[in-house]
Amino acid sequence: MVRYCYICKVYSHQPESQGLSFHRLPNETSRRAIWISLLGFEKNHPFPKYVDICSKHFHENDFVYLADGVRHLRVNAAPVPVHSAFDFAETISSESSLSIDSDSPDKRATVSSSEPQSEVDILAIVPDEVEPVKKRLKFDEDFNLPGPSSQMTSISVAGDDEDSTSTITLSETEDQLCNVDKTGPPKSDIQANPSVTIQKKKRKSRYVGDMSSDDFSSPGRAKKNFRIMKEVITSQRRKIHGLQRTVTSLRKRVSTLNGLINLLKKKSYISESSEDLLKASLSGSSLKIFERLLKGPSTQKYDPALRSFALTLSFYSPRAYNFVRSTFNKSLPHLSTLSKWYRSVDGSPGFTQESLLALKLKNEYALSQNKSVYCNLVLDEMSIRRQVEWTGSKFSGYIDIGSKIDSDILPEAKEALVFMLVCINGSWKIPVGYFFIDGLSGKEKAELVNKCLVFINESGVKVTSLTFDGAPVNFTMASHLGANFNDIENMKTHFSHPVTGCDVFIMLDPCHMIKLVRNTFGSQKYFTDGEDNHIDLNFLVKLVDTQYAEGLHLGTKITIRHMHWVREKMKVKIATQTLSRSVSDALLYLSNDLKLANFRNADATAVFIRKFNDLFDSLNSRNRLAKYKFKRPLSPATVADFFSFFDDVSILKI
Repeated sequence: MVRYCYICKVYSHQPESQGLSFHRLPNETSRRAIWISLLGFEKNHPFPKYVDICSKHFHENDFVYLADGVRHLRVNAAPVPVHSAFDFAETISSESSLSIDSDSPDKRATVSSSEPQSEVDILAIVPDEVEPVKKRLKFDEDFNLPGPSSQMTSISVAGDDEDSTSTITLSETEDQLCNVDKTGPPKSDIQANPSVTIQKKKRKSRYVGDMSSDDFSSPGRAKKNFRIMKEVITSQRRKIHGLQRTVTSLRKRVSTLNGLINLLKKKSYISESSEDLLKASLSGSSLKIFERLLKGPSTQKYDPALRSFALTLSFYSPRAYNFVRSTFNKSLPHLSTLSKWYRSVDGSPGFTQESLLALKLKNEYALSQNKSVYCNLVLDEMSIRRQVEWTGSKFSGYIDIGSKIDSDILPEAKEALVFMLVCINGSWKIPVGYFFIDGLSGKEKAELVNKCLVFINESGVKVTSLTFDGAPVNFTMASHLGANFNDIENMKTHFSHPVTGCDVFIMLDPCHMIKLVRNTFGSQKYFTDGEDNHIDLNFLVKLVDTQYAEGLHLGTKITIRHMHWVREKMKVKIATQTLSRSVSDALLYLSNDLKLANFRNADATAVFIRKFNDLFDSLNSRNRLAKYKFKRPLSPATVADFFSFFDDVSILKI
C-alpha cells in the first residue's frame, strides 16, 4: 500500500522516502488532539480517513528499534511542532541578531546584540527539510521577552551556497514568542553580530521535472540524481512498450462479423461465394451474441435485441440461460443484471401490464405449436400489518384498488387481495394483480373478478375455472357472478365469462374445505348421514385412548394432538390425518374384527371419514401409478370410478 506524509507530501514509493517510516495519526481523542495542535492544524480540520506522518517529524529518541530492525514509535511520542516562535513573528529589532549554523554538529544558534545577554530556550524548526531541534538562544537583557516590544531584527537565511541567502524580518511580542523555555540547558551561545544568519539545506527534488543544474553541481549529487532519472526513464519505457502492445493487439482483434469474414478471406480460408451465405446465416439476436462473443466480456450496454433474448430465455428456463451464457463466453448478462432490469417494473397495486405481456408471449408460443393455453384463476386474501410508509413519491399503506387515489383520509389496509393464474396444461403460474383492502363485500369482489377476466382475455389465454376458499363472503361473490351454492338440490357451480360467454367453473380450495369439515366435526361432535346413521366424534377419542392404553398404534397417525385441533386449526396436515383412510380402517377393525363394545356402531363414522379422504385425494391427484385409484388423476381410464363415487356421496345432516 502506497503511503505518504500529510505534512511534507513524500510518498513511500519515491526515492526520497528511503530510510523513512510512516506513522498513522492516533485514533485516541486526547493524543489525536495533541498531534493536531503540534502539527499546526485547526481542531476541526477536514482530515482524510487515514493520515500518515513520516519519521522526519519526530525526534530520534521517540523511536524504538526491535530485533528485526523495524522502527516503532513510542506510545507517548508526539511530533515536533511545525510552527516555531519565529514563524509567528514578523519583525524584531535590528539591534538584536540571531545566527544558526545548520552545518555544525551541535546545531548552535546565536542572537547578537550590543547589550548584556540573557539565556532563553526557543523551540524552533529549521526551515524546510532540516531536522527539527530545540535551540538554546541567548538574548540581550534589553530584549524584553515578557512584555511587548517593537524592536525589529532581520534574519538572513543562507543555503548551501555561500551567495544563496534570503532575508526575512520578525516582530517579537509576548504572544508570538510563546514557546519560550527559560529552564533548559543551553545549546547555543549568543554573540554580538550586526545581522542574523540561518543556514539551511535546500529542498530535495521530488520529481525528475523538478531537477535543475544545481542538482548536478557536485559528483555526489549528480550520481544520485542520475540514478533516479535512469530508474524513472526505464519505468516509463516499460509502460509505453506495454501500452503499445495492448493497442496493437486491440487493433488486430476481430470484433465484428465483417471483420471475421475479411480475415478468413485474407487467409484464403473461404471463397467469395460463401461470404454472402455466412452473413445470411447470422441475424438478429444470434448476430448480436456472436459479435459479443468476439468482443469478449465488455462494459458496453447490451443491444435491445440481445436484452430481449436474454429476458425471454431466462423467463422460460434459468438453467438453459446459464448453459447458454457459459457456452458463449459470458456473452449474456448475469442473472443479477437481469434482476436489475426487472426492477423497473411498476409494482403499484392493480393489474400489472408486465404480466399481460408475459401471457401474450405464452399464448403466441402455444399458438405456434397449434395449442391453446388453459388456466385456472386463483384469488385469496393475505393479512398484512397496518402501517403507512413514505415510498419517496407517495404514501403507501392505505387501501388501494388500482384507482391511484392518494389521500390520507382513506383507511389503512389490513389485507392484500391477490389474483394468480395457474396453467392447467402447463407447469407455470404468474401473479396478475393485487390490491390493498380493508375488507370487501361480495359484490365488490365480483366486480374485481370480472375485471381480471377481461384483463386476462386480452392476452388470448382461456380461463376455465375459478378457485377460492370457503369464506362466506366468497360464496356471496359467487352468487353475484351467477353461481348458486345456496340451493343444494339445484346447485350451480359455474358462471359465464364476461367477454366470451363460456362457462367458468368454481373449484373450492380443497385444503381449506377439509379444514372446515374437520372444524365442524370437532365443534358439533355429532352428524347423521342420508340414512340417519350416527357419525360420532367420540369414536376417535376412544381410538386414541385405546392406542395409548395398549401402547401401540393401529397404523394411524392420530394422537391426542389431533383431538386438541383448536390450537393448530390452520394446519392442513392435522385435518387430513384426522380424516384419513388409516383412521377409517382402524375403526372398522376394532368394530368388526375385534368386536369391542366401545366401537359398536362405528361403521357410519368410518364410512364418513373414508369418503372425505377419497374426496380430498380425488382433488389432489397427480400420480398415474398411485396405489389407490382416487390418488390417480382424472383421465379416460378413471373417469367412470370418479363419477360413480361422486354420485354415491350423500348429503350430511347436522
